[in-house]
Amino acid sequence: MKPNFHLDLQMPPTTTPTTGINLPPQVVWMSRIVAIIHAHFAASETQFALALPQMLAGDFKKLGNMVRVFCEREDPLYLLKNSLSEHDWSKSAVRASAVTAVPEKHPFGWVSYHRVRAPKRGKMQPEAFFERLNHLKTVPSFSLRSLSSGQKFFLAIEEKRHGSGSFKANPNGYGLSHGNEVIALPNLPILKDLKS
Repeated sequence: MKPNFHLDLQMPPTTTPTTGINLPPQVVWMSRIVAIIHAHFAASETQFALALPQMLAGDFKKLGNMVRVFCEREDPLYLLKNSLSEHDWSKSAVRASAVTAVPEKHPFGWVSYHRVRAPKRGKMQPEAFFERLNHLKTVPSFSLRSLSSGQKFFLAIEEKRHGSGSFKANPNGYGLSHGNEVIALPNLPILKDLKS
């Protein structure tokens, strides 16, 4: 999948600056918006890639309040943008950028986003198990509900930097790199119409 076009979706901060009213945490907003994106693209069987430009890992891990969606064609992104208005909470809370072509040359490098799976105790050596478990604690995560089984699970995401783009991979159903399927996306600045 080649990331030719993108759409940025910005969720509200956890506290409104004017009233001080607490809104749902970023993990709640992220769960909601990623569920909508996943359902939208699953229904159309269109490939997409997901980026979290404001994500931080480590001791200060956070998801940020922005999701960037990449597609080869622009029409699925317009359809996604329109589908957000079907959800009461998103049409009032989520700000969407214009669908924008990815510039052929950009000086900001490449990044991929990977699903980090929880280790299974019986399938790994104890040392590897605890190493993976400790790593899992350093990456941001949020909960989702499977469309097929209805089961709740946590989606933990890790960011990796790359020297160049890679377009031969196929993202998973959540738009993430997985296993040997690594899709390096352009690390683009936040669009002006979303800067506060």
